[in-house]
Amino acid sequence: DGVISPEVLTSESDLASAYASAVPFRHGVVPSVTSPGFLERVLDEAKQNSKVRFKESDLFRVYQSVDLANLSEGSEDAHRMPHLMKLRRALYSSEFRS
Repeated sequence: DGVISPEVLTSESDLASAYASAVPFRHGVVPSVTSPGFLERVLDEAKQNSKVRFKESDLFRVYQSVDLANLSEGSEDAHRMPHLMKLRRALYSSEFRS
């Protein structure tokens, strides 16, 4: 698909080893999860096409957009944001989640 950087999926054992030996506490660093420039295109689409609503409570103030999990493939939002949908498919894929 060209979304997830091939290095992320092929370096699983290296990432696990680096996590296990990290100091002063266990942590992982994944330098580039997506292909170069892809997230910039997703951000541009989201800025131009998504609708946000301001929500406020006694604990927080937030601008809320549509939930990525609730976007359906055939929706109007999906047609306006093809890169975002491509990212969604990649993140929810069994290959990425395993």
